[in-house]
Amino acid sequence: MTKYILFIVYLSLIYNSTLSQNFVGINTANNIHQKYHLGSEPVPIATAISTNLETYNNENMNDDCASIIITIKNPSQGDKLFSPSNEYGSTQIEEKIYYASNNASAFDRAFQDLIKNRVKFECTNRGKGYRIIEIKVRHQNYFEGTNHFYWCETNYNKNYRFFEAAIKAENRHQRYGLIKKDYLATITSFAENQYIHQLFAQNNSNENALAWFGASDVNQQGVWIWVDGSERNHQLDYTNWYRNILPSNGDYSVMNQSGKWLGMSCTPHSNAHIQSFIVEFGGMLGDRNIQMKQTVVIDIISNPKSRGVYFLY
Repeated sequence: MTKYILFIVYLSLIYNSTLSQNFVGINTANNIHQKYHLGSEPVPIATAISTNLETYNNENMNDDCASIIITIKNPSQGDKLFSPSNEYGSTQIEEKIYYASNNASAFDRAFQDLIKNRVKFECTNRGKGYRIIEIKVRHQNYFEGTNHFYWCETNYNKNYRFFEAAIKAENRHQRYGLIKKDYLATITSFAENQYIHQLFAQNNSNENALAWFGASDVNQQGVWIWVDGSERNHQLDYTNWYRNILPSNGDYSVMNQSGKWLGMSCTPHSNAHIQSFIVEFGGMLGDRNIQMKQTVVIDIISNPKSRGVYFLY
């Protein structure tokens, strides 16, 4: 009996190892696993996304550009995904569903379909195996690299000073319902800088525009640190200074329309015309978890006596 149990455990380890090897970059641990037996009715795709994103939907998620993509990562002939209706702008092929992102009402209905398990999977192929289904919610103000949200504030009738921008950034808290505190953005990688640069360029069309973000060397000349957020008081590991030269003038950081960084003075007599600043949401103590992606693993079985169930590992 003991040998039999050990053999079953061994097979299970091989199966899970195969999942990891075949789908590098998709973490199947701590995701939802389901069973689907051939010949049964389409099975609802379970998701834990609702526990984290339902509040977003209630807190103005619809006022920004958002979309939902559901994809079978390893499709086989006979696989199908079903949505309740295509009338609200979804595009569907057998292994993928894409919900249109430019209609708030449509997105709301699509989101409800997702979190209430009304999107279904069916397999008509007689072969057994497993399918990996990826559910991803995209949002123009969300950067997957940090798992944070961002916002570019622009007022063409206002010139902001650094601390004024920092206070206004903090006062934007709870825009997405799950955030305890906002702050001027901390930029810690090339990819994050690219994302913020794109967000800034979309929000301010002036080619000479500048935007505050959250670095300063006011405490020690030449030693730049982040003034707030989860990186507060940490020195900058990544930089993108203009011409790759550390600024000799100005104690506070701005980004230009090329995505390069400059040092800027913040005195009452400064002539700088800075009408934008970048706000970052997330990563602070007390913030709820943000989960914009969910992986569902469906085991295809042929035993007609089995019943389709799902559970969290």
